Formats: sequence, structure tokens, C-alpha cells
Amino acid sequence: MNYLSHGARFIENPWFLAGTALPDWLSVANRNVRVRPRQLDSISSAELPEEFKDFISGIKQHFQDDDLFHQSRAFYEVTSQVTQLFKQTLGSDDGFRPSFLGHIVTELLLDRWLMLEHEGLLLAYYESLNEIDPVLLEEFILDLTHKRADNLASFIGIFREIRFLHDYEDFSLLLARLNQVLKRVKLPMLDRKCEQILVEGYQFVENSAPALLSFAMPSFIVK
Repeated sequence: MNYLSHGARFIENPWFLAGTALPDWLSVANRNVRVRPRQLDSISSAELPEEFKDFISGIKQHFQDDDLFHQSRAFYEVTSQVTQLFKQTLGSDDGFRPSFLGHIVTELLLDRWLMLEHEGLLLAYYESLNEIDPVLLEEFILDLTHKRADNLASFIGIFREIRFLHDYEDFSLLLARLNQVLKRVKLPMLDRKCEQILVEGYQFVENSAPALLSFAMPSFIVK
């Protein structure tokens, strides 16, 4: 799941919301620092401030939702469909890149569906994250992992300022964001012809969105 799909149900609780984003923030800001479920289970939260209790709960929610989402039949079916689109364009001998793209594009397009289906949701998402203190968050990660999550606070600031999730509404901008991911993981980037795959893939996601989000029903905000 991507940022908005993880957090849409929890916008009214900024620190919980930040927890749902934390694993993905770390994967960009500092890939050498990871928060594991077992680390969270070992924490005695009795003396923690309420915001950090919420933050830990949000991280746990992230892992729980990922497990349920990735094990669902709907996720398997849609990712298979999107993967096939990439294989048809890139070639079936393109290593694991089509499968990687089928997975990540399904998640990005589900965020796109949410922001288009629910007007004002993305704005509310960013406004809620403006309520947290990134420096305190980074210090807490140091206490939790005993590793310095350098650049985390600054990345959260950039994340809130640039608001790149808005780019998902435009397929050409979404392709550019996807290429940034591919560059980060050292895979070949995509050319403009792959924009049509995003268009076609979105139809698969749109048709299956309620099923993709069924793990969280009825609490999820779907029509």
C-alpha cells in the first residue's frame, strides 16, 4: 500500500497518521534504518507521551494493513493484470521488473483512485501531517532503533512542502514519479510509451478498488 491508502482512515489523528507513513519515509530518507514489528512489541508505552503511543500504533497499523492487503485475492488479480501489461510492452524477458512494476503501480494507482473519489481527502491528509514535529519524530526513531535516521526530519519537511502525491492525478507526472522509484532501486527507467500502461492499469484498479480495500471495511471511506 502507498501513503494515502495507508493513512486515509486516520487523518483525524496526526501522529497515528505519521506512523502509517513512517516505514515508507525511511525507505526513501534512510534505507539503512528500519523499524521492525518486534522492536515495537518490546516497547513499554506506559510512560510515553500520547503522541508517541499513537505514532507506534500507526506503525503497527502499517505492517498489519500491508499483510492483509498483499495477501488478498484482489491484490493478486490486479497486480497480475498490470504485470501482464508491462510484459507486453517491455518483453517477458525483462527480468523481474514487470512484476515489480505490477506491484508498485497497483499501489500508486489505488492512491490515485482514493484522491479522485474523495474530494478534499489529499488536502486533509497533508494538513494533518503538518501537525507533527519531524525533529521529535526523528529523535524518537533514534531512541527506538539506536540508529540515526539522518535526513528523516528534512525529508518529511520536503514531503509536506512538495506534496508529490498530487502528481498521481496526471499520468505523465505519475510516470515521472515512478521513474524516480526505479532510479532509486537501480532499475531501468520507463519511456513515454509506458504512460498508456498507467491509463489501462487504472481501469483495473478502479474496477477492483472496493475489493482491494475490503480488508479495512467497513471503516474505509469508500462509496
